Amino acid sequence: MSKYTELKAKHQAEVDAFPFGFAFSQSQFDEMMKKWGLKPTDIREILSIGGGGYVRKSDADAMKEMFARHESERKAAMQDDEYLYEMFDYELANHEYCITHDVDDTLDALGLTAKEVNDNPKMKFAFQWALYHQSGGDTDVIEGTLRVAKERHEYEMDIARKTAEFKRAIAAQEDC
Repeated sequence: MSKYTELKAKHQAEVDAFPFGFAFSQSQFDEMMKKWGLKPTDIREILSIGGGGYVRKSDADAMKEMFARHESERKAAMQDDEYLYEMFDYELANHEYCITHDVDDTLDALGLTAKEVNDNPKMKFAFQWALYHQSGGDTDVIEGTLRVAKERHEYEMDIARKTAEFKRAIAAQEDC
């Protein structure tokens, strides 16, 4: 098992063990509340986390701490070159890069942007190495993918620039 899949499995096991509740009907909601030792009317004791998910208010801080720790562990692991390569290689395969030659789903799954990858030399190298592996060493495919990634990066930069300009224009109008 790779460093990436080990950390991913560890985090998934912790999420699976956490006392989340999910309900998509009144009967499921009643059963969830009963399991927690609450009455269906004790809604002040729970929080919605969206998508039919709930957590007891008493577990909310532990949930936030768990997810913050997961993020911290992922960021720390991303300092390791081997982890970075395994991360990109796994997610490129998982999102069928060898068929689509599209990296968008991979980057989205990792919570990364093309800009973040391009601006970080270690990350960029690991990403390119994983692309090489997933493309079977086809450098034409890699060049095409990198060209698309560069265009996406430039598009993201253009959107950021236009958003900043728009915010400045709104602020200037408010000052009038």
